Amino acid sequence: MLGGRWSGGAKLLCSPQMEREQSNFHASCVKIYRATRNSTQVRGEISRTSQVRWTNSISRRNERTGVWGTPGERRPAPASHPTLARCLHDFSLAPVKLITLTTDFGLGDWFVGTMKGVILRISPGCQIVDITHEIPAGDVRTGAFALAAACRYFPRGTVHVAVVDPGVGSKRPVIGVQTGDYQFVGPDNGVLSLALTGQKIKAIRRVENESLFVQPVSQTFHGRDVLAPVAAHLSEGASFRSVGPVVKECVRLEWPEPEVDRSILRGQVIYLDRFGNAITNITGEHLAMLTGSVWSVRLLRGRRFPVVPFYQAVPAGQPAGILGSSGFLEIAVNRGSAAEVLRLKLGDAVMICPAKQAIQRLA
Repeated sequence: MLGGRWSGGAKLLCSPQMEREQSNFHASCVKIYRATRNSTQVRGEISRTSQVRWTNSISRRNERTGVWGTPGERRPAPASHPTLARCLHDFSLAPVKLITLTTDFGLGDWFVGTMKGVILRISPGCQIVDITHEIPAGDVRTGAFALAAACRYFPRGTVHVAVVDPGVGSKRPVIGVQTGDYQFVGPDNGVLSLALTGQKIKAIRRVENESLFVQPVSQTFHGRDVLAPVAAHLSEGASFRSVGPVVKECVRLEWPEPEVDRSILRGQVIYLDRFGNAITNITGEHLAMLTGSVWSVRLLRGRRFPVVPFYQAVPAGQPAGILGSSGFLEIAVNRGSAAEVLRLKLGDAVMICPAKQAIQRLA
């Protein structure tokens, strides 16, 4: 005799034995989930195992009739089964352990791999994302810009680690910063400061709890011995308070603000990417302050070219100003390197002004 249950407006026919199997199966899944909710790797294995187990041992499909269940007993297909769906939904709610790395280490040595090894020893199920390891050696401002450009696109709860640290081994402190969405760990030299702009800062702490460190601590590799293990412990759920005492402020880089009047914007180059594009400190909001809607870029050497919506709006080999994906105006050369063609470097002055008639026609 078949029992019945209503779900989503459709009656699912289940035997009493199957009801018991469903209940036991769900209870087991929830028990395992609660014990392993901090491990994304185990959670994924449970999800896959659950699907296979339900398919193989609970529901069998008659290939001739297309009906799920043994002869004489109708059962819902695995994908539509409410218990399995609920279990898999529960697994999807488990917190994701995610750490990003931004460094000037490059990839030619063992430094990045060693940091990842430390993280995975402490937090085996952690996901590690490389934002970049190609920051010029010791270039704190470039590292700060790269982290700021990327960090806000990660899930809430991500731990961001930045290691651009020319002062490693000195008295400069290591800090952790907790915001409304993320946790940041890095040297207190300004490398975190641009990423913190616009964030709701909840707490800043000096990282001093040596029980979280790899021992002995090297004076030349705090990325491995201090920053990586602290980030891993935070990812594992360690209290932010445990890293060390509260401090009121952290070092903030001086950010060059553009000079704006009604018809002219004066800014500077703040970043050079691998394509040779020169990113400036001028944003779309700054451009909106200017009169008119067609502008040109003028460099100190007298070169002048249009602001256009995309790279191929100018002929190959020609320069242009473009509002880039980071939200800043960048100077680019279609199919070329602006840094090489225009001999641009960090700090070079850039002026935006209304376009002349000839440049209006080119744009």
